[in-house]
Amino acid sequence: MDHKAFRWALSFIVTLQLATAHIGLRYIVYEYKEGSIPLRVYLKLPESAPGIVDISFKSFTDNIDRISVNSQLKGFVQVGENSSRNIAIPVNGEENTFSSKLPLFKYGAYSINVEVQQNGKIEQVIIPVNFFASENLELDSIGLSVLFVTAFFVSFLGIFFIRNAYSYNRKKEFEKILKSKNNSRFLQFAEIFIIIFMISYVSIKWWDERKTNYDQNNYFNLKNNAKIVNNEKYDILKINIVDKKWINEKMPNLIPDHGKIMHMYMVSDDFKYLAHLHPTRSEDRNSFLVRMPPFDEGVYSLYMDITHETGFSHTMTNKINYNRKNIIIDRSITTPLIDPDDSWTQDLDAIKITWVDMQSFYEAEKDIPMRFKIEKNGKPTPIQSYMGMGAHAALIKNDGSVFAHLHPTGTINMASKNIYELGSKKEQMIDNKNIELDLINPKHDHFSNHNYSVNGEVGFPPLRLIKAGDYSVWVQVKTENKIVTQKFNFTISS
Repeated sequence: MDHKAFRWALSFIVTLQLATAHIGLRYIVYEYKEGSIPLRVYLKLPESAPGIVDISFKSFTDNIDRISVNSQLKGFVQVGENSSRNIAIPVNGEENTFSSKLPLFKYGAYSINVEVQQNGKIEQVIIPVNFFASENLELDSIGLSVLFVTAFFVSFLGIFFIRNAYSYNRKKEFEKILKSKNNSRFLQFAEIFIIIFMISYVSIKWWDERKTNYDQNNYFNLKNNAKIVNNEKYDILKINIVDKKWINEKMPNLIPDHGKIMHMYMVSDDFKYLAHLHPTRSEDRNSFLVRMPPFDEGVYSLYMDITHETGFSHTMTNKINYNRKNIIIDRSITTPLIDPDDSWTQDLDAIKITWVDMQSFYEAEKDIPMRFKIEKNGKPTPIQSYMGMGAHAALIKNDGSVFAHLHPTGTINMASKNIYELGSKKEQMIDNKNIELDLINPKHDHFSNHNYSVNGEVGFPPLRLIKAGDYSVWVQVKTENKIVTQKFNFTISS
């Protein structure tokens, strides 16, 4: 075997270590109707960093002169780099529809800044985006075997092609080298073995680096413990954040979203029951308490939305087994007050929610219209504001791999949006009480401007889902001072 070919192969393998990618899918929708140029924005995030985010804009008015967009990376303490501003281009054959692309070079929390111009007017829209890994990667024995087999065949084919490439127009010289003592059959096998070993080593090292990068960027499930305690009065759910990043204060503190420090969805394993709860935090910053809803014993999944002072928001997950044998007696715990916005599935026969033109099947990455009618005894009933919105909804894929907290404004976190709009830093959120109250008070109430009517109708921007499978969505509205919860099932086809 030619030593030059051998050295080239080794250098290629070493270079291969740099060619790594990191996975993470997202699909975001935001509907802006607060200004004079109403707009709907879809963002499809790339699968890895660096990558390109695809953005589509739908204007609800005519004569748009220009739409431009850029991204701003948000650090945990300080603002990061900005991308150059891109101009959106009209989509052929689609009315008032534009598209653009933006590069995202790193994982992190981003502010997507949109500027719309129409007849001399300019509207600025800020959309918060979290671009982080969201899956845990494990290399099992089967995967390891596949790597070794792949490494063998890749090395065999690589050596074959390299050898033939170097023998081209050098046949006599190559034959002479093969006959030399320094290129004995033993040496050739040794070189092949070294290449196989190097490819195997690089493959495993690549996987380890990939998983480490995921661990460093995976804030989808901040490590936490969940247990049920009883203070001899009530059953109380206690959540403790135990993640080292949080305990060691490597992550900034939390702020309220819709006036709540945490939004928790508790879903039974059979998908029959759902509770929308709002735990309160204890003085040690790590613990959150909420009174258990009137549910039967069983296994429940927990989805806990929290927002940090920098605007970064994410969902912690866990499971509990609600069983008398698992309940711990702790008389020291003060009974948390019931939040008036806590709600759960219950029988309200007179009041019904209907999904208008609902279908059983929808196509992946196609619009899913989501408009609902609320009626009492067959007649429309007026909708009241529920935590500043005309409605809330929880979307869950039945295998638990997808969760989204939906609003009539879309899938974004409104507290994050407010922070980015205010340009607040961590110190402002801690020291300036007026800013914090501004995030909670009705000034940021989006109820009056978004997708609802007093005639008992409410809507969400059409969803686009990527993963095929069965889904459930629980829609919640408030009417006659009651919070009504109703579930709908549908399937995304491949």
